[in-house]
Amino acid sequence: MEGSTSSVPPAADVAPLPLPGHAPLQAGAPCSGCRQPIMDQFFVRNGEAICPSCLTAQEGSFREALAYGLGAALLSIALYYGIFFAWHIKFVFVAVIAGVLIGGAVRRGARVSNRLGYRWLAVVLTYVAVAATYAHALAELSEVTGAFDAALRSLYLPLVMLWWRKNLVTLILLGFGVHEAWKFSAPPYVHVEGPFLVTPPAASST
Repeated sequence: MEGSTSSVPPAADVAPLPLPGHAPLQAGAPCSGCRQPIMDQFFVRNGEAICPSCLTAQEGSFREALAYGLGAALLSIALYYGIFFAWHIKFVFVAVIAGVLIGGAVRRGARVSNRLGYRWLAVVLTYVAVAATYAHALAELSEVTGAFDAALRSLYLPLVMLWWRKNLVTLILLGFGVHEAWKFSAPPYVHVEGPFLVTPPAASST
């Protein structure tokens, strides 16, 4: 099977070894993931034997992906405003940096899961983080009533710029950032086979 799985098949569906292309695995051999001994059944992931627990763990966690992604988003926002207040420079290239950081952070929490929801999470967080860098300029406008109003307006400002075809460089950089978030949150290639049964230890001769 391709990709990852979140469930371990019952023992009745387990195929014994040897199978073509795989050598028998002795009971007690270490799992390539957690290094714990494999005593019953195992899977082959990218050519390496792993235990059922490691197969389940590779699914990742949405909570972890969200936490890592939010951390990367806050770091990107802090980078922009740190440069702005220190040197009065609008570092618009932070959009691309945010995409790379957030995409990689979400992937760290998602591990090898191929669920598209993780990639869309990276895209949304990148959009929000980049939009947050517009809030300071919006807050200086007379029609903006406060920080919350500026933050809210910053979320749909890219749509307004797209409609009126203004600040195209800013929009292009935002597009690059979103693209990088999608790219860096992509799952690695994982090929999983199994489950298989370990080979019982040979009886000692006396």
